[in-house]
Amino acid sequence: MSTINLLGSLKNSRNTAILTAIGASGFMDIYTGTPPTDVVTNATGTLIVSLPLSATAAVQSGAGTVASPSVLTFNAITTTNATGAGTLTAGYARIRSAAQGAAGPGIVDLDVGTASTSVILNTVSIANGSPVSVTSATITEG
Repeated sequence: MSTINLLGSLKNSRNTAILTAIGASGFMDIYTGTPPTDVVTNATGTLIVSLPLSATAAVQSGAGTVASPSVLTFNAITTTNATGAGTLTAGYARIRSAAQGAAGPGIVDLDVGTASTSVILNTVSIANGSPVSVTSATITEG
């Protein structure tokens, strides 16, 4: 795998493009398993919960440099109860617009966990009917 470095304005432009693609009514869908190799591919795994994003899904900060990375910080995400059978383990999050529909293609797939991941959840072991809370969610262009 190679490393690429982008001009700071390009990093900011990429995050702006993500916000534009989400639009005013996006969702963060939490799935089991591993994400597909491309976000244009339908989601894999079992959908645990679909969390609505606020009308302004995230705010951008930073200059897009190593010292000041371009960061999209998602606004508060409403806690929603999980649906499904038994207890499932969160594997990844898919950000999508409302127009894309659940289980379809997305905009970006993010790693999930309880620490040191793009999406921080209250727990990755999610029982049917239990609330799923997002502590924080960010996309960083370093």
